[in-house]
Amino acid sequence: MIHFCSGEFLLRWDALDLISCSSKRVPEISMTSNGIILDNNKIEQVKKTGLTQLVWSIDSANSAIHDKIKR
Repeated sequence: MIHFCSGEFLLRWDALDLISCSSKRVPEISMTSNGIILDNNKIEQVKKTGLTQLVWSIDSANSAIHDKIKR
């Protein structure tokens, strides 16, 4: 298994290529995202990469709410 994470991984210019290449070599590919840039277009692009698991971190742009969630 390969797990892509740290910051918002999808902000990397080569994120989709890395997932696609990895999925050809490793049976399980997962990624953590906060979902901030996951619109319908990006979701369709990610689905084509071979990603097998998406871990979605639900945070908030509001710092008080974020801190409450994250403790």
